[in-house]
Amino acid sequence: MYVDEDTGEFWFQGETVTDPVALAEVAAHSPIGAHESVVKLPPIMASIILEAVSGRYERGRQGPGRHGVAGAA
Repeated sequence: MYVDEDTGEFWFQGETVTDPVALAEVAAHSPIGAHESVVKLPPIMASIILEAVSGRYERGRQGPGRHGVAGAA
C-alpha cells in the first residue's frame, strides 16, 4: 500500500491474480479493463487501507520487508 503524498492516490502492491476462475469472479462484479490488474492483498492490509482512507496514514510510512533493494518484496 502506497499513498502518493502529492495526489492522495492509493497504489496497491500485492500478489498478482492469474487464476482464471478468480478473475472471472472479480469480473462478474466489476469488469476488468485491458489496462487493469487484479492483485490479492493479505487481511492485515485492511487496517492500513482504513488508515489511508480516513487520512490517518503516516506520511512516508513503509511496511515490513526490505526497502530499496532490487528484487525485494
